[in-house]
Amino acid sequence: MKIKTYILYILIFGLCPKVQATFTSMHKVLITGKLTGTTKGPEILYLFLDNKLTDSSRVTDRCYSFSISVSGMPGMTLASIKDSKSGSIDGHPSITLLIGKGNLNVSSTAKLSHVAISGTGAPLVNDYNEALTLVKLATDTLNALINSEEYSKNPKLRADVEIRTSYLNVSMEEHLLQYLSTHPKSVASGYIASKLYGRRYPDTLEIVKLISHLPSDQKLFARRSFDSFRKVKEAESLNIQIHQQAESKRKQALEEEVAIGKQAKDFNLPDSSGKMISLSSFKGKYIFIDFWASWCGPCRAENPNVQKVFDQYSSRGLTVIGISVDGKSYGSKKSWINAVKQDGMRWIQLLDSVNGDHPASKLYNVNAIPRNFLIDPTGKIIAKDLRGDDLQRKVTSILN
Repeated sequence: MKIKTYILYILIFGLCPKVQATFTSMHKVLITGKLTGTTKGPEILYLFLDNKLTDSSRVTDRCYSFSISVSGMPGMTLASIKDSKSGSIDGHPSITLLIGKGNLNVSSTAKLSHVAISGTGAPLVNDYNEALTLVKLATDTLNALINSEEYSKNPKLRADVEIRTSYLNVSMEEHLLQYLSTHPKSVASGYIASKLYGRRYPDTLEIVKLISHLPSDQKLFARRSFDSFRKVKEAESLNIQIHQQAESKRKQALEEEVAIGKQAKDFNLPDSSGKMISLSSFKGKYIFIDFWASWCGPCRAENPNVQKVFDQYSSRGLTVIGISVDGKSYGSKKSWINAVKQDGMRWIQLLDSVNGDHPASKLYNVNAIPRNFLIDPTGKIIAKDLRGDDLQRKVTSILN
């Protein structure tokens, strides 16, 4: 993959989400093209609008054409002509066009290089390409580096290219802002402003000030684009808030199911030998359930506290059950068993894994570990999330 293609893709297509200003009219744009020279060229060329395959044209006598509809007044759409049906960043050569009102005549080599644009729509394309001139020079430099023999052999050079690429995306914004300041009459100014607005949102004051100097049609396009983008972002923000509120209520409801005073929910889990053991088989005793994992540092740091309680009170009616979530996100049965041996955990150990599911974690709303519950002989939860000395004090208060 060529870094040039990648960077220009971000610059052209990735400045902001594809939010189009709402216009009521449509107009036709005709693109005619000619492949110069005698080198064998592609049989078919493809037209992409905003990176979506829109049309194709068979190349006949080295000529091709596309006819498309563009919305709005002034209405601007980014297009690319490629010799591949793939719209992905795949290194295929392409011709980038900013299309507005006016037809285009495109001349290029068979490899879609050395492009010349004419026709009534040419000023828009040429202004847009002028705005990107310095950025294209920078990408050409990076492209040369990445295609060099040294690039594949030198990790320091690859790291340097990656850093320079990230800086380029930042400097690109500054360059385009400068272009808007020095070229307020550019027919591409409204489009560039709309993309920068999306990139900078919500810090858009500088861009909003800049468009006051644009021609009336460019200002109209930019403002309508700003409004459309802002409405989309506000709707997204509202949807996120609604989702967060619903998720918060869902978690609260789950937590209420395992609140102090609630009956503990039964489960049936395997021990290290595969024997299934249920919580209900210990009814009539005080039970301490401890959710942990071999990879959880805080959990294993609590094991000495659990060990102390187990040593003191296991003979006085306390049953301790460790429930490992190894394998829930990562970890394994082997790492679980090794951790049990390393930490000298002599109490009951179960694995919360049954047919690929994790039933106990779901029943007890375990979203983070360590997490634990103390259950009385009637099966009622009387304490939870006890750590350090709090565990010792609580167990001592009920069993002494």
